[in-house]
Amino acid sequence: MFEWKEDYACGIETIDEQHKVLFKMVSELYELYQNSDKEVYPPQFGQLFKGLQDYTVFHFTSEQKFMLLHNYPNREEHEKEHEAFLEYLNKISMDLNTKEYYQVVTDVLKFVSKWIFHHIQERDFELTEYVKKHENTV
Repeated sequence: MFEWKEDYACGIETIDEQHKVLFKMVSELYELYQNSDKEVYPPQFGQLFKGLQDYTVFHFTSEQKFMLLHNYPNREEHEKEHEAFLEYLNKISMDLNTKEYYQVVTDVLKFVSKWIFHHIQERDFELTEYVKKHENTV
């Protein structure tokens, strides 16, 4: 379900490699979800989810530095999407303690998969096009 495809590559090696890691992490969450009892919260889920949160912060920070370096004019809009995504992950982290595991994980997987595909194919591709146009190299 969450397999990296070269169609998702934006052409900036560092960002593409980080996206691959994010795909792998979401895939691991999905596999755990698929292979576990839907009524019992597996302890590994919390570890994987925390890893996803931490790596997402690292990736967004890296991407934001890249945008600053290249004077990307849509940086603020792009960063607002990052902030909204991180807020969502923080909310989910709290929901894991108060709501039914199965429903929270279902919601996470749906949201994250849609968000990642949209963000990469819309926002990150826009960033790449800008850099290619204005810097002549990526």
